[in-house]
Amino acid sequence: MVTSTEQTKFMAELKKTNTENGRLTNDFANHIEAYKASFMSDQFYKDKNDAWRAGVDKKIESLKAFYDGKIDQMNFELSRKIKIDDMKQNFKQLNDILAIKFKQLEDTKDAMRSLIVFNKYYQPIMTQQLISESLMNL
Repeated sequence: MVTSTEQTKFMAELKKTNTENGRLTNDFANHIEAYKASFMSDQFYKDKNDAWRAGVDKKIESLKAFYDGKIDQMNFELSRKIKIDDMKQNFKQLNDILAIKFKQLEDTKDAMRSLIVFNKYYQPIMTQQLISESLMNL
């Protein structure tokens, strides 16, 4: 059977164990509360960061759409602009056409000059010759 000394010793150890258990339970409860507070703080900042990131993502999407539109507009404008080589080729073709037109103009001038000379000098002589021949044949 258990003696009173053993019983007292057992009660003292039980009290000591209960005190240790109470302290550990209290420390654990404090640790859980600190963890909950830290978790709630982290959750708050995570939610705040997520909201900020969503706003930044929206701004990035709007800027991306804006710049994509600008790039498409610039590509369209560049595709419509005449390139330097195209201009050189067009000027060469225009030069060739103008050379032909000026040649035709010179030819027309020469022909008109010849007609004027003929009408001014040779036609009266030929008319006079025809009249002379007609009179001789009478």
